[in-house]
Amino acid sequence: MTRRAERTGAVARALKSKSVLRSVVRPGLRSMSAKDRAHVAAEIRSEFVDGLALDDALGKHPSHVNANRWDFLLGHEPTHGIIGLEVHPAKNSEVKLVVAKRDWAEGIIRAEFVAGAKVHRWFWAASGSNGIIPGSTEARQITAANIRFVGSELRRAHLTWSDQR
Repeated sequence: MTRRAERTGAVARALKSKSVLRSVVRPGLRSMSAKDRAHVAAEIRSEFVDGLALDDALGKHPSHVNANRWDFLLGHEPTHGIIGLEVHPAKNSEVKLVVAKRDWAEGIIRAEFVAGAKVHRWFWAASGSNGIIPGSTEARQITAANIRFVGSELRRAHLTWSDQR
């Protein structure tokens, strides 16, 4: 039985050579628990070349232990991009927290990514039922923060983008 050759994904390529996060990049979606992987549609799981569990990687670090930490950065092969995925309860009362988590992650990215590397899209998947009310102030806050709420599952349609913001 031959093992598929491991490919270097967008996350590994984006990290500085001396980044403390290099050692926790995992192939495919192995940085995610089975419970969290269930929030990525089965038909697109193989499209992710590498990933990093930011929350797990930095949760015990003294300077981040009390931070609101983002869950995952994932390298998506077809788009050659990096996405951020947060699996979190979907309630209007959680919007400010999820935005704070994304802001924290952007600070980590500035410190740990090479110049020019970035997260192309930020996604929020509901870990339970969806309590985000469409058209609400909170739904508009999510959009204004450039986070796309995807319901309970990240799907291929969410991963297409024409710009590279």
